[in-house]
Amino acid sequence: MKKRMYVAASGALALAIIRAALYISVAAGAMVVSWVPFPEIPFLSYGMLLFIIVTPVQFIGGWTFYVGGYHAIQSRTANMDLLISIGTLTAYLYSVVVLFFPQAIPGEEKFVYFEVSAVIIAFVLLGKYMEEAIKKKARLR
Repeated sequence: MKKRMYVAASGALALAIIRAALYISVAAGAMVVSWVPFPEIPFLSYGMLLFIIVTPVQFIGGWTFYVGGYHAIQSRTANMDLLISIGTLTAYLYSVVVLFFPQAIPGEEKFVYFEVSAVIIAFVLLGKYMEEAIKKKARLR
């Protein structure tokens, strides 16, 4: 649990730093990602960068939610794991479609929601980790 929480928290922290840098650079009037040599790396965009950062968070940090959601479907019940897995997978898969197949989505504005997925996983894992730590301390007393 601790390792999964660290993976998710580090991914969410990286996303927060990137988002802060984006807002600061826009506020300063600078180019958003001027540090990226676009002629040498034409495939690297903001969406691709989020995809690279969020994918480990999604599948390493969120693995327990997917297993718990699968067991909930098998037993025909709904639990928190099922809700988290449906929500985060929907956001992640929609963002993947927008990033790699934008013509499949009708309309002009197409946003990616990689950050939302990673932050939800990170916060819920942090809550579960804190709950386990508190239970462990309570048992020792």
